[in-house]
Amino acid sequence: MTRISTPSRYAIRTLLTAVLATLGAATLTWAAEPQFKPLYQDSARTIVPSRTVHSEGKGVFLENIVALGDGSFAVTSLFDGRILRVAADGATTVLATVPGHASGIERDGQGGLVVGGWGQDERRVLWRVTSDGSVSELVPLPEAAMPNGITTLRPGVLLVADSVKGLIWRVDIAAKTVSVWKADVLLGGFNPEVKPAIPAVNGLKLHRGHVYASNMSLNHFVRIKVQPDGSPGAAEVYAKDVFADDFAIDAQGRIYATTHAYDSVVRIDANRKPTVIGQRAQGLQGATALAFGRDVKGRQELVVVTNGGVYVPPAWGIEDAKVVRLTLPAAR
Repeated sequence: MTRISTPSRYAIRTLLTAVLATLGAATLTWAAEPQFKPLYQDSARTIVPSRTVHSEGKGVFLENIVALGDGSFAVTSLFDGRILRVAADGATTVLATVPGHASGIERDGQGGLVVGGWGQDERRVLWRVTSDGSVSELVPLPEAAMPNGITTLRPGVLLVADSVKGLIWRVDIAAKTVSVWKADVLLGGFNPEVKPAIPAVNGLKLHRGHVYASNMSLNHFVRIKVQPDGSPGAAEVYAKDVFADDFAIDAQGRIYATTHAYDSVVRIDANRKPTVIGQRAQGLQGATALAFGRDVKGRQELVVVTNGGVYVPPAWGIEDAKVVRLTLPAAR
């Protein structure tokens, strides 16, 4: 594995040591880069136009993104806990900084944000971030190991992926209760012996009565039917041979996903097969998350955030973390 700058390498080591400590691992050592399963080389390719609207520099891990409804986006910076606000033109400011590592992010339905992560004391927690940048602890997650993607099940109730324990937590904001919503072998697969460790269940989205979940450890998407009372039905594999981090689903049910270590963005159509629509040459090295947006002409776009390859550094070296906009073709 290519060595990276000391601050970034230290940040990754610190973060993963804290995660693995939950499983009883005393130390973290770097081994050779894992042999990722060959994917996407035979996939269809329809590369769409792109433009980079913001760069953060090397060693920054932009982790997640959510649209704010006014054309701007909130982005989590994993290592330093910053919550960035990215305007439609790419102008970027720091909205807030949480006291720890910032991972998943979701709108709270009240004009603010919910951010998941690790506090400086290594406690897993959800924070509330208001529109003026105020930060407060919302709900502790005492049994969680690695809170990741967040989606809203219903107003005031969130689902949070746990990428180490391989399950989905249910968090009732008003009651401040946390319980297991779904645990299933299809959500698991995290292996602490692999360095760097590959997260299990990662991104979450609620779409048309189902929760969709990406799982990088097992290279598939999972779909779970939501019962009328909000409880989960059976889990099923929705798409195979897809290494996906975070994702978004459009009105037609197409999934757009970032592939992280595969440095690309893919679209999964009704045939459940991936088509590559964005690639490393467009600035997508280490693409971690995306959200839908529109350009000044009203065309639908994907706003993609990256970490420049800092998590699994390639032989050619890491790049700046970026915000890249992909312009999607007009709906047919």
